[in-house]
Amino acid sequence: MRVMSSWDYYRWKIQRELEKIAREFKILLDDLDRELFRPVVKEGKEIKEGFVYPEIEVHEGEDKIIVEIELPGVKREDLDLFVSEREIELTARRRITDEVLGAKHAARRRIKKGYYLRLTLPSSVEVKRTKAKLEDGLLRITLPKKGGKGFKINVE
Repeated sequence: MRVMSSWDYYRWKIQRELEKIAREFKILLDDLDRELFRPVVKEGKEIKEGFVYPEIEVHEGEDKIIVEIELPGVKREDLDLFVSEREIELTARRRITDEVLGAKHAARRRIKKGYYLRLTLPSSVEVKRTKAKLEDGLLRITLPKKGGKGFKINVE
C-alpha cells in the first residue's frame, strides 16, 4: 500500500472538486440548451406525426422583440398563436388539396402538414400590445418589451 504525500492528497482533492464542478456545469449547459435553443436544434425535424418546427428568426431591440416565422401555405384561419409574458406557442395547419379530373386520368392530392413552435422569449413582453401579421407565408410578431428600464437612484 502506497502512502500519499501531502502534495498527492491535495492534487487528488482538487481533481475531485474540478470533476464535480465539470459535472454540474454540464448539467447547467444541458438545461440551457434544452430551454433556449430547442427550436433551433429541432428546426425542420418532425416533432410529432405531421408537425415540424418552422424556420424562425428572433430580433431583439431596445424596446421590442420581433419574431419572424416562415409558414408557407398556411392561412390565417388555420393558425393558433398564444403569447404569454415570456413565451410564444404556435400551432399551424397547412392543407393542400389538388384535384385533376379528366376523361382518362383522375388525380387527387391531399397534404396535411403542420407547424409547431414553443419559444422562450429573451425578455418579458407586454402581451396585450403584441401584434401579429401573416403575409405571403411569413408571420411577423411584434412584441413590445415591458418597461423595466433601469434608472439612477440617489442614495441618501
